[in-house]
Amino acid sequence: MSNAELGEFHYKANLFKVLSELYKEPGADLPGYMDYLIEALEELQPALALKAEDLADELDKYQLSHNENKLVIDYAKLFVGPFDMKAPPYGSVYLDDGRRLMGDSTTAVEKFYSETGVEKLNVYHQPADHISVELEFMYYLYFKYVESGELKYLDRMQRFMQQFLFTWIFKFAKKIRENANEPFYLKLAQLTEEIIEWEAHQLEIQV
Repeated sequence: MSNAELGEFHYKANLFKVLSELYKEPGADLPGYMDYLIEALEELQPALALKAEDLADELDKYQLSHNENKLVIDYAKLFVGPFDMKAPPYGSVYLDDGRRLMGDSTTAVEKFYSETGVEKLNVYHQPADHISVELEFMYYLYFKYVESGELKYLDRMQRFMQQFLFTWIFKFAKKIRENANEPFYLKLAQLTEEIIEWEAHQLEIQV
């Protein structure tokens, strides 16, 4: 692997790590991730870096040290409930009959993780098909490829995108765009869609 390729995959690892963090409950540490997102996209896809800068500017409007800020409230409404999640962050809701949690597709994701050599990623005690966990897995695969240079990790990545993440993430993002009150989540959903479309093209996955 050349130094240029090594750098590219390093930035891709950072990109998916930050996306994973952005779909967790927003806390005071969240703005610290935005520089990594912008840096990665400046190297990988400069047009999207401008949108990442806009997202960072949006995030700066919130006082994340306060638990009752509007972003936390919108996060809870979209992704937590308690009675009705407006944008469920679980793949099984979109892939399995009855919009149920922990369905057959969740088990399939867990099996895929195990076959790759990891147990369910301990992001924050969420099911294996939570959006943050699946994005964290993409980070893990890129990290392992950079570390080892073994092509099997790129093969696993292509298969994971094709079989799992790509099959539901656009439906999820659409739910966010339809139900978010705060511009931050609207822009995050749009940026996520564009990043995944770009990555799918890179991995030669049919969009």
